[in-house]
Amino acid sequence: LECVRPVPFAVDPNRMNASSSLSGFSAKDGLIMEDDISAAWCAAEENEDQWLELDLREDKDVMAVALQGRYHHSWVTTFYIQYSTNGKTWYCYGSATGHKVDDRGW
Repeated sequence: LECVRPVPFAVDPNRMNASSSLSGFSAKDGLIMEDDISAAWCAAEENEDQWLELDLREDKDVMAVALQGRYHHSWVTTFYIQYSTNGKTWYCYGSATGHKVDDRGW
């Protein structure tokens, strides 16, 4: 039996949106880029209604999500990973009740 390996794919930064962004810290700055490790998305408001979205345009198997933060203007300390196939119905990754992921790795 042959082991199936994941196939890497590029993420289009123009397919990223956010609920709000500070000037100079747009949604597409949320991608980790080897040539710009200082880039980051920063929400413009400090509340629980902020989100960052990536449209993959087709079904993909996502094996990992990596995030980097900033020490200034970075209010996000807890987040949920959700997915949708139609942009209307959303599911929490990890469990039916919503697996919570936070800065402690839980």
